[in-house]
Amino acid sequence: MAHHLSPEPSGWDRNASGVYLVTLVTRGRKLLLGEVVRGEMSLSAHGRVVADEWERLAAAYPSVGFDAYQVMPNHLHAIVRLAGPRSPARRVRGRRARCPTATLGALIARFKGAVVRRINAAYGTPRASFWEGGYRDILIRNQGELEAVRRYVRENPSQWDEDVENPRRPFDRAPLPW
Repeated sequence: MAHHLSPEPSGWDRNASGVYLVTLVTRGRKLLLGEVVRGEMSLSAHGRVVADEWERLAAAYPSVGFDAYQVMPNHLHAIVRLAGPRSPARRVRGRRARCPTATLGALIARFKGAVVRRINAAYGTPRASFWEGGYRDILIRNQGELEAVRRYVRENPSQWDEDVENPRRPFDRAPLPW
């Protein structure tokens, strides 16, 4: 079940067109994906799997807009633009084929599953959990918000000391900056 941070317009259909900031967090907020060194993210092997699987997901869903993303020590921020509940038909080897269903939930489920399978296979840890359940998403309502969210995602490593997901940060959880 997704955890939602900002209210959408009344009656909003999450599978409809829209631009979302999605945040996925590692189980227990463990720092498994790398570390921030002098304001730059240095990915661990797990973090490289996360980045690679995000890129593979983008290739599998050509009609979905995959915008900025950032792997952090214990989470992933990504901006996703959905065109609607289903991807349009496309040609594969000269035949008409359907792209996979491109709902936000389907995208996240496929991504999380792929990451878990690769990491568990590499480390011999079948059925080990890796992600917290669900995900957080925020509907980005206009171009100004989109630019602010892109900046937030891009600059997230330089703000790690103040990041709400940093378990070493004081527990005064400030609101998001937009």
